[in-house]
Amino acid sequence: MTVRDASISDFRCLWEASHLVRVGLDPYDRAVWSEVTRGSPGVPPCNETFIYPLWTAEALVPLTLVPERDALAVWEVILFASLLGGVWLAGRAFALGSATGWLLLLTLASQPAYSAVANAQLGPVLFFALAAVAYAAARRRYTAAAASWCLLLLKPHVVALALVTLPVLIRARRFLVWIAVALVGVVRASRAPTPR
Repeated sequence: MTVRDASISDFRCLWEASHLVRVGLDPYDRAVWSEVTRGSPGVPPCNETFIYPLWTAEALVPLTLVPERDALAVWEVILFASLLGGVWLAGRAFALGSATGWLLLLTLASQPAYSAVANAQLGPVLFFALAAVAYAAARRRYTAAAASWCLLLLKPHVVALALVTLPVLIRARRFLVWIAVALVGVVRASRAPTPR
């Protein structure tokens, strides 16, 4: 599988930022960013600066252990698995029973699902995270629910409403405590590295 619209895909920019983090450079440094994202003719351009939170780049560092092309193949598998896992968890969370199969068919046939995978977007991971929060919270597994909530931080501006309302809806003390611990950890880990 290849990315259909590589010229508008965020994947290359995410990979480059994660690679910079891995080697100890700051993806928000415009000079460094410009050098790695605008240096090759015919390569899709990224924004003038890295537009995601630093923790997103940190979370995707393992993908930079292989060349970008191979990382993209791994990422596509992760996205497709996220769709499948998200549908399965949503079916369990909302007791859909045999209707889960219909939900899977509807999901796989939908343009948003196809587009998200074909363009290597984070949407399927966010879908999986939302379904995992619902499933874990329904079973009162609040630590797992909090861990799933943390996945939403990969692209927080898209799921800002969910990030704010889920703690209000779930209201379990263990869930809130683990979210607070995670947020402190994320903020501490997300201090931009000093240039070498």
